[in-house]
Amino acid sequence: MKKTTVGVLRQRDRRTRYKPSARECALLFLKLIDEREERRGRDKVMTRAQISGGSLKRLWKRERLSEQFLEEVQDWLLSAGWALFYAGGIYGAVKTDAVGNWPTLASSRIDPVLARVALGDTSVFDELEYLLAAGESGSAADAHEEPDEETEEDPT
Repeated sequence: MKKTTVGVLRQRDRRTRYKPSARECALLFLKLIDEREERRGRDKVMTRAQISGGSLKRLWKRERLSEQFLEEVQDWLLSAGWALFYAGGIYGAVKTDAVGNWPTLASSRIDPVLARVALGDTSVFDELEYLLAAGESGSAADAHEEPDEETEEDPT
């Protein structure tokens, strides 16, 4: 029995003896993407992926993922054309050239709101509160929508 325990400990020791650098972790992540593309067929290039924190820890031989370490890995992945980010319970990765096809946001579109903020009008944030609530209930448009009186059913 003792022999088995020692063998398991030695095996576990070997698995965690070396902790890859941030650059090496980026390479492992890219290999994972490469493997997935091979399984899907090379004609289907991946532009996005999701991965759990547990899978990243296992992939990178880490007990925890510190912000500093993640930033270093993110820098290396950016060099390879991938952006890694935390998305509330899971990590996401997006091919940076795919982002170029996304809709563009311009702060100039909300200049009146920004002007109010610049003047110290903090009531604007109360007016925008529905946008944070939208994550809980659906879209921001739904959360801000007033009931439509015309669509109420007539009791007669």
